[in-house]
Amino acid sequence: MMMDKTFMETRGYTFKATLGEGTFGKVVKAESIHLKKLVAIKIIGTDKSSSVKREKFLSQEKEIIRSLKHPNIVKTYEVFESRSKTDLLS
Repeated sequence: MMMDKTFMETRGYTFKATLGEGTFGKVVKAESIHLKKLVAIKIIGTDKSSSVKREKFLSQEKEIIRSLKHPNIVKTYEVFESRSKTDLLS
């Protein structure tokens, strides 16, 4: 978790709380210094699956969340990727 906090802080986000966890990742609440509001960050661990499976999943996930536009669906602002995880900022 410390690495996640540091990773977020270098990009302008302050960790507030973990909202939920699943098999491949978790969702955390953070404050955006740039947006000046609370945001949710979905952190997908990329070390629990093969690279082929991971790339297919992440590619589909990013395409889907970027295409969703509805007042009841959270907007995605950014996607951060590192060797060990992908963060989707909503």
